[in-house]
Amino acid sequence: MMNPLKSLLTFLRFELPEIVKLAKRKCRPYQKHRLFTGSRKEKERAVMRLFRKGHGYEFDFQNPRTLNEKMTVRKLSDDPRLPILADKFAVREYVRETVGEKYLVPLLFTGMTFTAEDFRKLPRQCVIKTTHASGTNIFIYDKEKEDAEDIVRRMRWMQKIEYGYGSMELFYNKIPPRIIVEEMLTEANGKVPMNYRFHCFPHGSDGRKKCFISADTERVGIHMQNLYDENWEPYPFRRNDTFPLNPEGIERPEKLAEMLDVAWKLTGDWPYVRIDLYDIGGRVYFSEMTFTHGAGMIKFDPPEWDAFWGGEWRE
Repeated sequence: MMNPLKSLLTFLRFELPEIVKLAKRKCRPYQKHRLFTGSRKEKERAVMRLFRKGHGYEFDFQNPRTLNEKMTVRKLSDDPRLPILADKFAVREYVRETVGEKYLVPLLFTGMTFTAEDFRKLPRQCVIKTTHASGTNIFIYDKEKEDAEDIVRRMRWMQKIEYGYGSMELFYNKIPPRIIVEEMLTEANGKVPMNYRFHCFPHGSDGRKKCFISADTERVGIHMQNLYDENWEPYPFRRNDTFPLNPEGIERPEKLAEMLDVAWKLTGDWPYVRIDLYDIGGRVYFSEMTFTHGAGMIKFDPPEWDAFWGGEWRE
């Protein structure tokens, strides 16, 4: 039987901050939209309410124009590939078959249950994730300084989150809430590596492949983000999820050509997908695939770029 005091401490440490965070963002709790997903029309209304709240207008579902509009329509898709490729565990097989095992981060543990004994068997440093949601990663820098029981309770709570209801990305709810543990990748200086996010459009308006790349630095300290094209030239727009720019710019990654090759191969025939990769010590690693970046709520500055990238999304 769970100790009542430990239950309270777990709530105060993990669950209450999430509730407060949602309230500050004026977001609906994860379960709220469960009431509005019975039929296609109900789903459309719920999705449009979220879009209108974020962007201030409505659009025609039959004629989406901007990138955010098209991602919002994708939320209503029943494509069976979505819950497989968005699953942080299941996608590994697709990566293995498409570009090879060498691009996968070594896996240390996987299972639907995770115990304190499982935690104690892990190496000193690792990353613990749930496969069905975003923002549930736990970075373990020194296992001996962590409370195994607290980690287990936190992961069990995260497994209960039906992530898809919060932003109406319902395909996430079809992903088994598995726990995985990956080897922690670090730079030579011990810091968390830069995350390169390739927003890929393989059927551009002029018939050519196009993408924009966000380079994210220092997730543990100050988070900065710069945007580049395939030739590593800076793009003249920002996004409202963009953290402060690195005023000195970000050095072109050594393995940019290889990362682009991997990103395009993984993109396949999707008209748009975000492929996240790392370039560490001369090796490229896969992170994840995202099909509705920011749930279609990320504004562009200037806004004309939202329409531009929507125009590059060609079926």
